[in-house]
Amino acid sequence: MGELTALPNQFENLIRLGKVALNQRQWPEAIAHLEAAYELQQTTALNLLLISVLVAAGDNQRALQLAFEKKNFYTNESDLRLLYNALLIKNKHFIAANELWATVDATDTFEQQTKQKGQALLKTAEKAYQVAEKQTIKKRQEQLYNITTGDFQDQQRRLDAAELLPLADYLQGVLPILVNPYSHPFVKTTVLETLVRLRYSESVTINWFDQVRQVTPSELELMTNRPVLKLIQKTIQNILGQQDPIILEAALAECQMTFAYLYPFEETVIDNPEEWGQALIQQLGIFIFEPTVPISEKTIQWLKKLQELTEELVF
Repeated sequence: MGELTALPNQFENLIRLGKVALNQRQWPEAIAHLEAAYELQQTTALNLLLISVLVAAGDNQRALQLAFEKKNFYTNESDLRLLYNALLIKNKHFIAANELWATVDATDTFEQQTKQKGQALLKTAEKAYQVAEKQTIKKRQEQLYNITTGDFQDQQRRLDAAELLPLADYLQGVLPILVNPYSHPFVKTTVLETLVRLRYSESVTINWFDQVRQVTPSELELMTNRPVLKLIQKTIQNILGQQDPIILEAALAECQMTFAYLYPFEETVIDNPEEWGQALIQQLGIFIFEPTVPISEKTIQWLKKLQELTEELVF
């Protein structure tokens, strides 16, 4: 959004004009005034009002984009989750809707009833989509089955498209990716983290650096919450905290990328998070750095291997 010079009472006047148009069911005028007000102040109350008008006008895509901007507002409130669920369903974001309810721990009767209603609406919508869009589902599953034929960007696009599938069809399409020895580790991590957010409780098989392993997603933390990653990041911040912020940001980004390849079995590779963090800084070569702890040959070789995986990616 561009910077605007707010005139006295401009925000309130725009909302007033928007509400007048809303009451007259003049949706384009109402949206224009409310969006102009939203450019001045992105309040949750205005976000909700604007979404309501957009839904009434049939612009569900823009309504969902606005909801994404205030996602916590809609997902943390029991009485707003159904609205968020409806927006996800209207835009065929079935996996995001399943993630929504998977992460809701209903602690009282009202929340339990809301969750049951939301899940029922979601399942009904998924079944209707399966009947009406058989060819679309088949095409997206075929694209997942042949995912290694595309470059990294294409693989990411296919995964994004897969999140518009009903849950059962999504699982059928992505689980083989985990066991495919030719799937890039970063792609596997993307799939696995989605399963973690879905709290998928069945054991899945992963081909991890030529090792076949089993893991249960519902028992895992998301990658960003892993203790080993946090310790490595702390090491990098302690060393580079006084450097140029761009250097620190680059090092942390590289840290997260390399860690993603190892998740969720990072502890079999990373024996010492401080050593790993210092070795990573040294490998980046952004400036002259002498580690204060011994760097093992094992760490050097693993970082080299992971760097080669990054070089394979085409962003």
